[in-house]
Amino acid sequence: MIMLFSKPIAPNSRNRGFTLIEMIVVLSIIGIMVIIAIPSFTRFVQSNRLTTSANDFVSCLNLARSEAITRGVTVTVCKSSDQAACVTTGNWDQGWIVFADPNNDGVVASTADILRVHESLSGSATFVGDANVANRISYAATGFPAVLSSGNLALTIGGSTINVVMNNTGRVRTEK
Repeated sequence: MIMLFSKPIAPNSRNRGFTLIEMIVVLSIIGIMVIIAIPSFTRFVQSNRLTTSANDFVSCLNLARSEAITRGVTVTVCKSSDQAACVTTGNWDQGWIVFADPNNDGVVASTADILRVHESLSGSATFVGDANVANRISYAATGFPAVLSSGNLALTIGGSTINVVMNNTGRVRTEK
């Protein structure tokens, strides 16, 4: 005869578990870890939002440059509060549009000319351009800026800033 158990299981054996004190200690440790992790997570989210917004803007500038060369006309990126027309008031954080601008006057002639629209930045974001890029950036059919000048735009979210820098040839880069 083969025995499966060395000891028979008693029908009144005590269930093993954890005590109330052990549960309170574990919950306290979890609470402390959450309190430590939340500020780091908030900074991570703000940093990610900052990088994404800067990359969206750089993408629009690269699109404008590419479309200007492809179409053989000036293409403009301008700040826009209604995502249909350019404005000269406020900052870039209110949104921007990319459009074909054959007259190089910064005016959207037809909604069919609009190539891309970017909504306003949410939250406490600020996006300000210096004098050369305060209102619009235009690329000529050659791929160079319509007005040969460099420019800098500062995007700030939650105390962190990324600069979008455009040189005289129209190339764009970001720097912290």
